[in-house]
Amino acid sequence: MKVEVVSSEFIKPSDPTPLSLGRLDLSLFDQLTPAIYTPLLLYYPSGKTSPSVDKIRCLKSSLSLLLVHFYPLAGRIRDQLYIDCNDWGVRFLEADVKCSLSDMLVRPQPLEMKMLLPIDMESEEAGTGPILLVQANSFECGGFALGMCISHKIADMGTFGNFLASWADAAVDITKVEPPLFNASTLIPPSIHLAGMPPVELPKAKTITRRYVFDSSKLTALRTRITSKQVTPPTRVEAVSALLWKCISKASLNLGLGRRKSLFSLAVNLRSRMLPPLPANTFGNLVGSICIGMTVDEVTETDLSELARKFKEEKDSYLENHVKKDLVGEKITMTISASAKAFGELISGEGVDFYNCSPWCGFPLYEADFGWGRPIWASHVSTQFKNSIVMMDQVGGEGIEVWLTLLTDHMNELDKVEGLMEFASLNPSISR
Repeated sequence: MKVEVVSSEFIKPSDPTPLSLGRLDLSLFDQLTPAIYTPLLLYYPSGKTSPSVDKIRCLKSSLSLLLVHFYPLAGRIRDQLYIDCNDWGVRFLEADVKCSLSDMLVRPQPLEMKMLLPIDMESEEAGTGPILLVQANSFECGGFALGMCISHKIADMGTFGNFLASWADAAVDITKVEPPLFNASTLIPPSIHLAGMPPVELPKAKTITRRYVFDSSKLTALRTRITSKQVTPPTRVEAVSALLWKCISKASLNLGLGRRKSLFSLAVNLRSRMLPPLPANTFGNLVGSICIGMTVDEVTETDLSELARKFKEEKDSYLENHVKKDLVGEKITMTISASAKAFGELISGEGVDFYNCSPWCGFPLYEADFGWGRPIWASHVSTQFKNSIVMMDQVGGEGIEVWLTLLTDHMNELDKVEGLMEFASLNPSISR
């Protein structure tokens, strides 16, 4: 696949941002979030839809209108403390792809697909450069792929998903757009002590990213196997997390790492779980995480049902004892700071394997209809951040797509482990 960028420009809000809105403070959650980009690709077939030139014109005009409401996305992050809402703009690239979309979807290659994004997700610009970048990719067949990267410093997937849904609405009728709420820093004030400090960095390594698909029937079979008299039916994410952790740990055991500590962290959207609950369109990072720790030996010896039960119990305990009791009132800043410190010590400690799982399930990625139909696929890409897991909804069903990134030797060892492929397919074609 050859991708040629043919144009680059900055899209600015259609109306200038008032001086009174020129500064948006980061929340403490934002400050403690690593400076990386969150990537997302949406794919649209040619069919009877409008030509790419019309799609691109629509995307640019609607984005300009939408930035009046999402004005921080056109700004720049300053001093780890605030967003300078200066209408600098969203970088917008146009690219021609020298192949057909259908050829690419036969066997999607996570590494090649990075060429469809406007910037590497590992780029340090996420902390100081453009907050949002877009790349409109036109395939030779008339197919189209929309590549987006948003700075994780100021946006979790809840914010990203709300922006995407609003952008699709703006392309059809701007009056349908509900402006986001920018009150996160009032609820969770930033720390002046973090001003000017370098953002958190994630270590890069020689990795492999693979896509595993759990279709609805196989996922139902997995959940049924896990369910018992002692274990209530796990959620889709809990079931897949338990199986992944067990199989990955078996691979670690084969590498002679049985006594190492293994930690599995699962991200949780806090908006609806805080007291009082926050609206879904609250802008920023509002994500917590549950973390389960065992030795590699213990994970491999523990039954899947028991692992799933641990995920469920830890999540219930986290929401009841941490979110509802500690993330309230004056305790919130101290609680977040203490959790971040403990979290940092865990992931940087020697002899520890830390797996970071981000479930994107349930977000309206497949509802992004800009006027030419919904996407036939939404994807992640490969990354250099080891031990990362992204879960996404499978198109047209209750299945889950897993984007798993491991060190090269670890991934090669996973190939030899039984259990995973009983319920998952390795990088199947995308059916239209």
